[in-house]
Amino acid sequence: MLPKKRIISWLAFRVYRLNLHFDLVLARRWKWRKYLTRNRLVLEVGPAGGPWTLELLRRNNRVTVVDVDMASLLRLKSKVAGFPLKSKAVRLVNSTAADFSSREKYDQIVLFEVLEHIADDCRALDNLVRHLAPGGEILISTPHRDHIPIAGEGVSPSEDGGHVRKGYDEEDFRRLLGDRGLQLTRLETACGWFTRSLTALANRVGRRTGSPWLFYLVRLIFRPLTRLDFLRPGYPPYTIFLTASRPSPPRP
Repeated sequence: MLPKKRIISWLAFRVYRLNLHFDLVLARRWKWRKYLTRNRLVLEVGPAGGPWTLELLRRNNRVTVVDVDMASLLRLKSKVAGFPLKSKAVRLVNSTAADFSSREKYDQIVLFEVLEHIADDCRALDNLVRHLAPGGEILISTPHRDHIPIAGEGVSPSEDGGHVRKGYDEEDFRRLLGDRGLQLTRLETACGWFTRSLTALANRVGRRTGSPWLFYLVRLIFRPLTRLDFLRPGYPPYTIFLTASRPSPPRP
């Protein structure tokens, strides 16, 4: 790549990363990138705008990305091609989580904000766990079952792109993962009262003014305040996050 193109690519990537963090909920969840592996084979389901995919590639992983939306995969392909990343080794697969098939066994499987969109989550997990290597790890984040909905949020009766359930709690995941031979290794939450309230307020400002610039400005101003969630320790978190592993077989 010519120097000028490299500079443009670098700037475009930084602007993209900045734009991601105008999403206050994502900004609080972004801390979980520290659990993403390096130099491994990774399966990601439901990449959305691709922030976690790009972070995985930046960490020199080989990534298989699964999504039912082909247009979303094509947009992600364009980002991977245009941004400066350590690895460009990404395979895009247009499939559901339940129907995905590969001969590969993955060191890490990433499902961030995915399971709440899938009606038959048990079937999806059954299939994904079959693709997890011995000693491998699965990372999951979803809305918490007890969270207080943000303005405009609802539950859909069918898989139309919205949430088909409100969320999950710790016991849900202990059962779902334990039934599939996985051991829960980490459980965290994020997005408390300040994050939820400031997101709802920013959304109202955006709807009432119709100005995207004011909408972004308000969220930029609010972002540091989301770190105050700890001041309301008993408030139901918006997001639950966990890691679980498949035990390695004992050595003979």
